[in-house]
Amino acid sequence: MPGLNKRELTSKPLRMDSRMARDLERLSDYTGYSQNEIILMSIKKYLFENRGYFLRDMVEEKCLLRIEKEVRIMRGETHLKYGDMTVDVVKSENANGNINLYVATIRLRNKLGEIFYEDVQELDMSGKDWEYYKEFLYEVVMKYMDIDEPALKTYFREKFLYE
Repeated sequence: MPGLNKRELTSKPLRMDSRMARDLERLSDYTGYSQNEIILMSIKKYLFENRGYFLRDMVEEKCLLRIEKEVRIMRGETHLKYGDMTVDVVKSENANGNINLYVATIRLRNKLGEIFYEDVQELDMSGKDWEYYKEFLYEVVMKYMDIDEPALKTYFREKFLYE
């Protein structure tokens, strides 16, 4: 497998029906791919087809880690755009000296660019508000984000390359 060295490989036991094993062997003979390559291609395809289960990982990587860094640690603001979703976290005008008070806005757009979902919340980024907001953001993405949106498809294709 190109791009992988021996220490990165993991062995997993695999059991299959004897008829499936024969068909796998025949497919390997027909295509010129090894049986292992066919199995790995199948797993990659299955992972991509079920990418909805990995949306939480995408939210963590593309949104929450950046908000953590730019807002909670650096005490700045952030304007994220990922595919059809934007998340803005800006300092609240009602802070009254509370440096942890921010306004978070989520917007989701349809294919025509029209906003079909918007939520605005004032959050204390140092307390429980942030923990609740993370879960809220996960739920919004899982419920409303289009899994076939081009930026998401690209993200998941790269995620499942494993090479």
